[in-house]
Amino acid sequence: MTTTTNPLETIFSNGDQHFEHLLHDIANANSSIDLETYIFQKDHLGIKVANALASAAKKGIAVR
Repeated sequence: MTTTTNPLETIFSNGDQHFEHLLHDIANANSSIDLETYIFQKDHLGIKVANALASAAKKGIAVR
């Protein structure tokens, strides 16, 4: 994982790091989640992300 000069940007060297941070960010959202992705598959990781987003929505977090 590499942080750029912009503190809001992180470059991940592998998918495991990316999904670990994504799931952490979803779990810790406090008002809204706006997710844009190129490919979203119904595989193990896609289902984990979908479940995390559904859980956030059930807590009242705006998810789109």
